[in-house]
Amino acid sequence: MRSVLSIAVVALVTGVGGFLMGYSPSQSDGSLDSGLTLEKGSLLGSDIPLNALSPAERREAGHRVATMSQGGQDYTDEDFQNDLLRLGKSASPIGRFDSLTRVLENLSSENLPRVLKAFEKLPPTPEYINEYQMLLHAWTKFDRSGAIKFVENLVGDGAGGELTLSQEELLKPVLSSWASENPQKALEWFKYLPEDQQTHHMEMSLLAGWAVNDPGTAAEYLQSKKPGQKREYLIGQVVSELFRKSPQSAVEWAESSGGDWKFKEQVFEELAEDWVSNDPQGLADMLKGHVNERYSWEAVEDLGRGWVATDSDAATTWFEGLEDGPAKQKGIEKMAQSWAENDLTSMGEWLNSLPDSPTTDRGVKAYSERLAEQSPSLALDSAMGIQDDGIRNGTVQDIAQDWFAKDADSAIDWASSNNYPEEGLGRTLETYADMNSEQLREVTKQINRDQLPPEQMVELTATKEMLERQAQQLKQALAPAEGG
Repeated sequence: MRSVLSIAVVALVTGVGGFLMGYSPSQSDGSLDSGLTLEKGSLLGSDIPLNALSPAERREAGHRVATMSQGGQDYTDEDFQNDLLRLGKSASPIGRFDSLTRVLENLSSENLPRVLKAFEKLPPTPEYINEYQMLLHAWTKFDRSGAIKFVENLVGDGAGGELTLSQEELLKPVLSSWASENPQKALEWFKYLPEDQQTHHMEMSLLAGWAVNDPGTAAEYLQSKKPGQKREYLIGQVVSELFRKSPQSAVEWAESSGGDWKFKEQVFEELAEDWVSNDPQGLADMLKGHVNERYSWEAVEDLGRGWVATDSDAATTWFEGLEDGPAKQKGIEKMAQSWAENDLTSMGEWLNSLPDSPTTDRGVKAYSERLAEQSPSLALDSAMGIQDDGIRNGTVQDIAQDWFAKDADSAIDWASSNNYPEEGLGRTLETYADMNSEQLREVTKQINRDQLPPEQMVELTATKEMLERQAQQLKQALAPAEGG
């Protein structure tokens, strides 16, 4: 069973104090390149020299120890000490974060013991966990093995406390920080961990740091992963880190992504999700040169769905300017679904202003389905204008059958007036049973297909249980008919 860290004042004072007794700057011997070889099974149980730094890294670490800076101004040891005092005294999380940021920007092996002493006095607030993660991220820059050993010393079975955190939560910033300096060594260490500790969230932390250091090799690593939801989440982590650095960095990574088109599609989709809420016009400008490529279509859908919610005029103008094709069709459909939730009238007026075309069929479908909640007859009139026979017939049938289930007389009157076969209005129990069986098979397939993130597994499991209950109810309802 995985050890759990109890983050409470009593537990941490014991752990930090015990660690301080055995820690001194001289342990690193000033070189910061010593390695540790411990027995297999511990976090440090690897032949990988955890603290092996390149010459450039050693120069940077030495410079950090020799000089402290604060926004280009001298940051004295007195300033450092005052910030440490404020960590324990400041009631404001903003003030404490400000002091902590300056302290950790200037963290070194020489002043680390003072910082750990200050951390003993931190109050157990909701920010407490994040503060320890920040400390470990900064510490890893110059003493990886020390940071990992510190985590080991803090973790103990049965410790009590107001806040609890798994060992994994404290190792994530260590792995991310390490990967930002030396991704290949960080990857080796990650693979060396016991299998139950090579979790999805740990891998996301690895990729977060790796993307900053070398997005090209991060892409190669991701392309070697099995396609699926897990890989998509990891791609999203890389894109988010690059986008946080600059949108252009994320764009360059997306456009240079090779491999199969499905991989590039996921990259573009994740980029669109990050970008559309901040600068939809910038995203649109970037996508304009890719709309004829299949890998961009889901990103175009995200653009339509998000942009219309904040600036419907700009969104509709951009989509109207696209050439007819799959990208325009898919974008209009998602835009219609989003817009119809907030302003169905404006959505209908815009669709009516467009020439009848298969490109707008799915947009009309989305509009009609939402309109059916208010007026099934008007929704059916709208759906009858869909150009594609398959989309039109399917939409009309779905709306008519739902109407029949709620108000059979009115639905029959409409069917008679429009020469629609009345026998097509009702869904039989057998039809519902077939639909339920198909949905249950699909959900079960998703659960078994790949190693899914815990939150998605919980959601899919709940859906499966609901479908199984429905299947049982349908079976009982069908039993008398089958017996007869």
